[in-house]
Amino acid sequence: MAEQAPSAPVRFPAPVEPGEHGCFLYQSEAEHRRVLTAFLQEGLRHHDKVLYLVHDHSYAVVIDYLYDMVPNVASYVASGQLSSVEATSVYLSDGAFNPERMIHFIESAVEEAQREGYRGLRGAAEMTWALKNGTKVEQLMEYESKVNSVFREVRCTALCLYDRRAFPPEAIWNAVMTHPVVVHDHVRCRNDFFIRPEEFLDPQIRPLAVRNRLQRVTGEEPADDVRINARATDLLLKALGTSGSYS
Repeated sequence: MAEQAPSAPVRFPAPVEPGEHGCFLYQSEAEHRRVLTAFLQEGLRHHDKVLYLVHDHSYAVVIDYLYDMVPNVASYVASGQLSSVEATSVYLSDGAFNPERMIHFIESAVEEAQREGYRGLRGAAEMTWALKNGTKVEQLMEYESKVNSVFREVRCTALCLYDRRAFPPEAIWNAVMTHPVVVHDHVRCRNDFFIRPEEFLDPQIRPLAVRNRLQRVTGEEPADDVRINARATDLLLKALGTSGSYS
């Protein structure tokens, strides 16, 4: 059986509109269960087609999570509204990660969901696949930034799951900067440190944007060779909690 869930549920303000791209930063299995269950449950309730891309956890574990809050979860699986695939079969379908191909996958999956009569697509993905398959942080974050432009145009709600025990500080920092919404410490936060794609993907503007945010977080003038360490990342996450959260 899966780990016992905390009694207090996470509140995702209803409805979370299609088009939201968030990242979830967690450090324990209890956190993983609590937030993921709330996110998936809300998608089922709003008649989204729900897809979970697993890597460290099995689909059976996720279904076990849902049983406590969604007793009829088997009917959602049988109807096809809730499904899961291994993350690498999607992100690495041709053996290597290609951001443009992944964006095309999302667009096609949303179109399919709407043809089937769903409001849209709700997807959650365990991002640890990237650590074990030679994908560079820079390449992953290029995708995370680019896909924001797609989410503004299609009916898709996404939550990218980053295990802080596995990812280096630089990756966590970049995950925050490429997601308009962050879920951290059981709180869904407005992300004042988000960098828009037109800035993040510009090699001249991005370094200045990163330095600006690093200075805001640490209160110190960054060195020319910006290095993101664990201290800076911890300060960033604390700042998220005070910069604004959804009630």
